[in-house]
Amino acid sequence: MPVLLFLAECEALERLFRETCQWAGMLWQPEDIFGYLHRFEFETRERQLMLGV
Repeated sequence: MPVLLFLAECEALERLFRETCQWAGMLWQPEDIFGYLHRFEFETRERQLMLGV
């Protein structure tokens, strides 16, 4: 179940990133998502540490 949730979150983030690029008039590059996901992962881990999870 956690794997399916993670995949759903990744898909939602990719869609959000693509739509944001389109809104900003930027060209969507699939490799851009890796930097975006890495930042999201870091911020999520940072929040978990702050919350003591």
